[in-house]
Amino acid sequence: AEKTTLRKWVEEGSPLGNLKDLPAPVKFTNGWRLPQKPDLVVSMSSRPFKIPPDGTVDYQYFVVDPGFKEDKWVVAAEIIPGNRSVVHHSIVFIRPPDGRTNLGLSLLEGYVPGQRPLKFNPKRARKIPAGSKLVFQQHYTPNGTEQSDITKIGLVFVEEDQVKEELFTLAALDQEFEILPNKKDVKVVKQLPWLPRDGKILSVSPHMHYRGKSFATRSTSKANSEPETLLYVPNFDFNWQHIYEFKEPLELNKLESIEIEIKFDNSKDNPFNPNPEQYVIWGDQTWEEMAIGFFNVTRPRNPGASRDEKTEPQVTKQVEPISEADLKRGTAFAVSLFQKVDANGDRKLQLEEMPLVTRWYFDEFDANDDGLATFEEVEASAQSRYHAKNK
Repeated sequence: AEKTTLRKWVEEGSPLGNLKDLPAPVKFTNGWRLPQKPDLVVSMSSRPFKIPPDGTVDYQYFVVDPGFKEDKWVVAAEIIPGNRSVVHHSIVFIRPPDGRTNLGLSLLEGYVPGQRPLKFNPKRARKIPAGSKLVFQQHYTPNGTEQSDITKIGLVFVEEDQVKEELFTLAALDQEFEILPNKKDVKVVKQLPWLPRDGKILSVSPHMHYRGKSFATRSTSKANSEPETLLYVPNFDFNWQHIYEFKEPLELNKLESIEIEIKFDNSKDNPFNPNPEQYVIWGDQTWEEMAIGFFNVTRPRNPGASRDEKTEPQVTKQVEPISEADLKRGTAFAVSLFQKVDANGDRKLQLEEMPLVTRWYFDEFDANDDGLATFEEVEASAQSRYHAKNK
């Protein structure tokens, strides 16, 4: 009966009903959605970046020096694209000066379709060490006509003595999955690499591309051997990505582990699938795939502790020697990478020289944070990664 009514209405030209019954028009926010006017606005560049009308645009990276002479505490941040029609996403990272480190991913803020900022809390902030630079990662998607863009980020600061909790981002991600053609329900499972025992998880943000089907995150604890589901997204939508905030922050002191489970649908039954016949691995572009769960975490501040001491490592410390096989595999990886991209043969790579699929690892490769990944650093990192995987 409902379908018949709908068809009849369409056949009659979809006439309007009583205008008094119309809901109020949706009001959209133009400009900043921050709790106040930003204290500082940083643009990715002084000149617009030109986006071609078609083809593929590799990720673009813009490094900006905001000129911070002292540590800054960011209590709120928001990214506004200069041209939403071609900015698929934008992520701003913190690049600390040599010898300084940040907790987690050093992620400052991100923009993706449908996402809202975290709830404002004046006692919770991210730290930007003095001398840090900001790195804009821009993903552009051509729309048929030449376009241009200058994306910007707005920052709201708070005095250090008001910050009770430091906010940072952790990620569970798998870059080694394979999705065969025409396969449905391809499952990927990955754990968070570490849990700050004095911390709390505020939210989870799933990230896949067009073949992403569902996302779940679960925890295990000493008290309960059965995994507990913290979040389940049965129908992931690439065009409407969310930060899912817990009603109450999740205490980490009693948890053993947190894992994510992602399912991909590379079949013809997925209406968003670019090509069911494609063999799919990790990649930056939307016809490739990613498997990530971002976790926003806070922990109490300890003003007397030095961040550089790294009292709680982000990866599990090795307690046994790396096997000869893993040493050889790591060396082979480094040799292969440098043969492909080290054009001048100086055995040093900058971020811009790295293949797209390996840029995510750059901070891991660059062990001394000098902005260069040497052959020895890449070799050691690859050896450790093979060791951890096989262990």
